[in-house]
Amino acid sequence: MGLLDQARRFLGLGRAQQLEPGDVPRSVAIILDGNGRWAKARRLPVEAGHREGTRALRRTVEAAIDLGIESLTVYAFSTENWLRPPPEVDSLMEIFHETIDRELPDLAAQGVRTRFIGRRDRAPESLQKRMAALELETAGRAWRAYEESMPSPCLRADSGRYLMRHNPPAYFTHLRPTCAASDLPMGTPARGALRHALRQNTLPAYSIVTPDACHDMHDCPKPVGDEWFKSWLPLILASTSYRNGELVVFLTFDEGRGGFEGESCHLHPSDPSCHVATIVISPYVEPGTVSRTSFTHYSLLRTTENLLGLPLLGRAQNAVGMRRAFGL
Repeated sequence: MGLLDQARRFLGLGRAQQLEPGDVPRSVAIILDGNGRWAKARRLPVEAGHREGTRALRRTVEAAIDLGIESLTVYAFSTENWLRPPPEVDSLMEIFHETIDRELPDLAAQGVRTRFIGRRDRAPESLQKRMAALELETAGRAWRAYEESMPSPCLRADSGRYLMRHNPPAYFTHLRPTCAASDLPMGTPARGALRHALRQNTLPAYSIVTPDACHDMHDCPKPVGDEWFKSWLPLILASTSYRNGELVVFLTFDEGRGGFEGESCHLHPSDPSCHVATIVISPYVEPGTVSRTSFTHYSLLRTTENLLGLPLLGRAQNAVGMRRAFGL
């Protein structure tokens, strides 16, 4: 029985009777149950029942949209479910992965906002990232990456001074459906995607700007990188979002001086190569502010998630945030 038929039955209406606006509740909560029994009755593995459950959930969401229900809460996985056989739990995690990947673009396009409530710390980190991406996309808080010297959107290969390994979105498979529209060639201060977004006030909620292998100071002298950033800074400071106090810029590096490849700064924070320069630029930062607090890249992740109102991922949960130190 579909959600529409269940609503009519609950209200005592026949199939031919129309639902009036006042008959429809604003909020509905559903407990997902019976996937295993469904599969057993058809002599199918329990995984088939869980996959059928995702299809039933999709029909339920569509019916809720048609009925005009404002909020639909779905209880999908309880703490007791962790006690199920490990192969079944692993299968459920995989199905959650697949469902988010499949539904993300369509949910965002339909204006359906998705939020995950409850504990998520025991879920695989890759699934936590997918959940955060779905929340970000469906909340209207779009992201965009601006990659200098990348010849085409979301390029998954090196090209000249563009290095794929410096382009995070290219590695996340769950971003593939939206990558070409959101992972863009950066352009120059004279023309291109970033200049347009700054001048037209169309920056998304979160942007990552990556200089090429020269301007990131790997292959070229530091003064060259400094001049490159100086060429962009007037455009950033003149943008409407910055002047309105809606934009904060974090200028940081991926490593310090010395050390060795693959070093874990989380485990060896005192190593000189783990001393990374970071500059915070915002109308709310007092000029000359310097913090003596020890921050990490997880601190930057935590601060970003706090500013966007997103749940904390992985080690960001235990990192020291930067908002208080810089008045953000």
